[in-house]
Amino acid sequence: MPKRPSTTEAQALPDEKRSLLGGDHPESLAAMVEVARLQRARGAGVAARALLEEAVSSRRRLFGDQDLETFKVLHLLAMTVYDLDDRVLARQMQTVVLETLEEQIVFWRRGSLGDDHPDTLRSLSTLAKTKRLLGENDAAQAIEREVRHAKVRAVRNRLPLRRSAS
Repeated sequence: MPKRPSTTEAQALPDEKRSLLGGDHPESLAAMVEVARLQRARGAGVAARALLEEAVSSRRRLFGDQDLETFKVLHLLAMTVYDLDDRVLARQMQTVVLETLEEQIVFWRRGSLGDDHPDTLRSLSTLAKTKRLLGENDAAQAIEREVRHAKVRAVRNRLPLRRSAS
């Protein structure tokens, strides 16, 4: 069984990766996250949070907000914040992760199923609820209006056309 690195060895790993590969290299960022996991597991939540905040910031800058690994690191950061008894901030972070994932699901469903497909409309409704939770009421209303219009179109498309009497 491989030996687990000591805290000192683990903390040196991101610095080694940064000096060899550069601070923005994916392996440097992965090493930073692994050290944060180790610190969190050993009760050093404040240090873990600092590393995770740096990793999230770098990943967002390099890979954007839609990157799956960025979501994972953001989720770990939210759990670390929760461990540090900042429940409100942790909940907000989780909601942001959820909102971004829901937006991505809507994008995928629109592309593969179409705007008026029931699964796309369900995903849009869920996104509207999340927007409301975040206080983005105007965005939520716009999405809800879009869903209503799509449902009306769907009903109209299923009704037979009336022929005028000649």
